Amino acid sequence: MSPDSKLTVYFFDGQERKDTDALSRVAGRRVAKIIFTVSQHHNLHAVKLVLLDKAFMLSELPSTRETSMENVIAWAMKPGVHTVETPFANIESIVPPETIDGDTGFLVVMTRDAYEAIQMLKDAPSVSERSLPLLPLALGRMMTVLSSRNSSPPSDNTRSAPAVHRGHTTHRPVNTLGPAVGLFVPQLARLSHDLSHLPEQFEKIQQDPVFVGQVDEFINQISASDVNERQCVEALKSFLDACFGPGEWASAASRPIMAGSWRNHIIAEFKELGSPGDPRLQGILDYEQRLSSEENRSATFHFCFPVIILGISGPQISVSSAIMLDGAVRVDYLGIFDLMYGKDPNATLHTIAALFGALIRAAKELKKLHFAARKEPGDPLSALFPHPISPDGSALPELKFLGKLGRDGSLIRPGSQFSQHPAYANYVAELDDKLWAVKFTRTYSQIAHQTLADKGFAPILQGVYMVQEGYMMVVMQLVHGSTLWHWQQIGKDFTLEMRHQLEEAVNLLHSRNLVHGDLRNIMIEAASDSMQVKIVDFDWGGVEGEAVYPARISRRDMNHRWHQEVGPCRLVKKEHDKHLLNLILKSWDESELSDW
Repeated sequence: MSPDSKLTVYFFDGQERKDTDALSRVAGRRVAKIIFTVSQHHNLHAVKLVLLDKAFMLSELPSTRETSMENVIAWAMKPGVHTVETPFANIESIVPPETIDGDTGFLVVMTRDAYEAIQMLKDAPSVSERSLPLLPLALGRMMTVLSSRNSSPPSDNTRSAPAVHRGHTTHRPVNTLGPAVGLFVPQLARLSHDLSHLPEQFEKIQQDPVFVGQVDEFINQISASDVNERQCVEALKSFLDACFGPGEWASAASRPIMAGSWRNHIIAEFKELGSPGDPRLQGILDYEQRLSSEENRSATFHFCFPVIILGISGPQISVSSAIMLDGAVRVDYLGIFDLMYGKDPNATLHTIAALFGALIRAAKELKKLHFAARKEPGDPLSALFPHPISPDGSALPELKFLGKLGRDGSLIRPGSQFSQHPAYANYVAELDDKLWAVKFTRTYSQIAHQTLADKGFAPILQGVYMVQEGYMMVVMQLVHGSTLWHWQQIGKDFTLEMRHQLEEAVNLLHSRNLVHGDLRNIMIEAASDSMQVKIVDFDWGGVEGEAVYPARISRRDMNHRWHQEVGPCRLVKKEHDKHLLNLILKSWDESELSDW
């Protein structure tokens, strides 16, 4: 692809049937490649495309070695490329033959957001040094922040259930699944810890009697019987400015709402009691729109924009943390607190003083983080992966995260499939010139895993480490192979040797008085190089009589295949493992292909 090739850009909204039909006919012509970059809400069923990512669709007519989507985008970003910006209108009449015929013409059809995102990427720092596979991700992240720019004001999107659905889940879904926000931003992990241990925090705060006195005065102001809502807001404004420094305040005279922010690392939303809307949700939507601002959007590729969101309604304050991770906003709810004296004024003062002490400390740390990110943009990948730290300061292995872990042991690099499973906390990382699987989980039986690993029936265990937010980081051998469920799906034979290995592994576990608890066919892998059976995922395992099923497991989420005694918080028993093992062996005999 030479820089003097011609790139023609057509804007397409993807919703008019006549436009879709016209595009189909154009796609039928002889063309080196057609790239369609469309918003995730647009529908192009009439054009046969392969979905690569939320922001990208690609049709190869015909396929060529040189013209991958990454190459086309990279080429479009070169300064010497001639770009023609043309309204879509009637594509069949305005597409010049020389543009779509031959091997040098490329027709790019995209929304204005996608086009603007490419222009922004041209100006992004050190973009030429980034690898091509990251460019689709970069453009996707840019389109994410741009998509929220033109949505309705946050206050309008929180006034009713339909409005919440339109503004909260249609414009940019707020993803509350997956690993905790603090796993990616240690400063927010510390805030989460501090808010869970406020009595301990007050022991530090009480050494500053001036600050405790300020908190007491603030509580008295908003607790006075003759104070109105506006006076409460003004008192809160003054107090927050005293805590975090002068903020940027905005209010709408026609609505009983006021909002404040502190250089994008703290967002506060206020609602009068009885007024419609949710200040916490509004703060999240406000955060999304701030990502699209001129000041912020150029840095969205290399920074996850950690923020504290305060939602204040009357005498209550909610605290949340948020980041933008791989094109989706991730939010953790950290708690709600009363700001008025109750039956135990002393305890209230202790709690509120400790609360704002923790918020002030976190705000200072985030301010430094934001400043550093703007001054020296970091590795683009660092914004996508966890940053584990040890709560007690002990050393952790120096892992270099490369991508997420696929079910078959494959490495899913940032790009096409990276954001499809946001709840997954399994990654691939490099350590000592080897690739390892890295799993983050709240519970894990190291002894059960190690017992089987010693005999080759589980991946080699490099180590299990306590990290922030109550997670355990499990570093283990990266097994290339397929689960037994996948073997069933493709009709591969389950050899007699593999059956014996599986039975031997379960018997070994039980002989040590250990249980697994989740012996489904998707938890059992067969290594592609040796056909060695490997049991994985020891989250529910442990010593029989001590290991219990998680509280969130429910019969509604389980099918008839589970042992009838299995349930929330119940003990895991050997007979439960045997029950699942027998079902696995039976399913092979009967060729049952369900995923269980």
